[in-house]
Amino acid sequence: VLVAHGDAGPLLPPIGAAQRAAHRLVGGYVFLDARLPGPGTSRPYGEEEVPAGVTVRERGGDFLAEEPPMAQDWPDAPCGYLATSGRYQDQVRQARMRGWEVRECPFSHFSAAIDPGRTAEALAALISAL
Repeated sequence: VLVAHGDAGPLLPPIGAAQRAAHRLVGGYVFLDARLPGPGTSRPYGEEEVPAGVTVRERGGDFLAEEPPMAQDWPDAPCGYLATSGRYQDQVRQARMRGWEVRECPFSHFSAAIDPGRTAEALAALISAL
């Protein structure tokens, strides 16, 4: 199962295509507080406060300015969405409209860094539902 966080979400289809080209099975795709691939999945605006102790690298304005190509047969495996903050509610709505399994766990956008155990439990529950 491939998991992407934040702006890495649109990278899942090409990564999945590369895995399939290498004859590796992709069992599912999970978006963790992430943008969805494809048109109409705009970037969330506004910044969430970064908790103490979390290292964040500054990104320039051109970061992921170009959308990665969509694999024609994507999705080729079940998809799910784990929302850990209110920042991606438009993506949550779109995931639900696509019929994906969606879980909302009000932790923090940075939950994987500040509470990895609880985030791993939520991911495991979502993955088992796929």
